[in-house]
Amino acid sequence: MVELIRELYLYEIILIILGIIFFIVLIRELSNRFSKEKPVKKLISFFVLPVFMIGFPAVQNFEIANSIFTIRLGLNRAQKGKVNPKKILEAANIWSEAGVNHPRNMILLAEAFRVGGNLDQANNYVEKVDKILPSNTEVDRLRSRIIIQQNLNQLRANPQDDLAKQNIQNEISRLEKKSELETKDLIILARGNQVIGRIDKAHAYADSL
Repeated sequence: MVELIRELYLYEIILIILGIIFFIVLIRELSNRFSKEKPVKKLISFFVLPVFMIGFPAVQNFEIANSIFTIRLGLNRAQKGKVNPKKILEAANIWSEAGVNHPRNMILLAEAFRVGGNLDQANNYVEKVDKILPSNTEVDRLRSRIIIQQNLNQLRANPQDDLAKQNIQNEISRLEKKSELETKDLIILARGNQVIGRIDKAHAYADSL
């Protein structure tokens, strides 16, 4: 899993590489002994070490790996209208508590918090990534989705909030100018346009999904 590899400590990466090398060496020696009909019983016991070296980082990060899988699966389902915000949010909290340092992972985690409903945390990670990858198009699109979602939530609480409607309209205009819009962008554009009364545009975005 790419996201997990990005977050591995240097010693964990070294441990895995050395474990793989050691495992290959043992396999070659085992094959050589078989061909020469030499005893292999003692050699087999050495396989425990490379298995441990390779498996230790995986065991250490099992909960994180499971969280990443849940987030990936949840976000994919969300794009098909089968969102489970609670499950995504739980997985996002676990991953966040473990620590996330790679900007690509921060973007994924921010989107998970957005879909999960924790927009403050989503914003926090967007701000962190923005310092590392300033003027990044993907981050800009994510920020627009968060702002639209925040104002949609505001309108649910107060349907007469004209400022929220204006904020949605402004952010929709900003998002529509971005290139390479993804499904998650189209979904929020459809919702935003519907709420501010642009029914035709809302239907157009919904039909493009």
